[in-house]
Amino acid sequence: MNFKYTLLLIALFTLPSLTYSQYIKIPDARFEEALIDLGIDTDGEINGLVKKDDVILVEILDLSGREIVDLTGIEGFMSLKKLDVSDNEIQRLYLENLYFLRELNCKNNPLEILRISKYAELQSFLYTNEAIPGDLAVVKF
Repeated sequence: MNFKYTLLLIALFTLPSLTYSQYIKIPDARFEEALIDLGIDTDGEINGLVKKDDVILVEILDLSGREIVDLTGIEGFMSLKKLDVSDNEIQRLYLENLYFLRELNCKNNPLEILRISKYAELQSFLYTNEAIPGDLAVVKF
């Protein structure tokens, strides 16, 4: 009897973590709303999560003009080749896991930090920061 309870406890604590690992956190509601509008987030709910299966094969993503502040979760878009985040409110853009990224448009954001994979071979990079003057720190990892 004790063995059955042990197995039950292990299952109860392990199953949620296995299920949860199938999701990517999207804390910015406007980012998630854009994914829903684009038909990428298939559950259709703003719940802070998107299925990994929904994003892993996306190659082109246009998030322009969505008032997005935080792009946490973009690292799950591992096949992304073209990303447009122009006309948002993004200050920090972390793109380390986007190895296939070729085109990046981040015009009209108050960017302070851009971190990008050293393996990304950008062929097109658009950036202007007219709203807040300053230096942009671009770091390749």
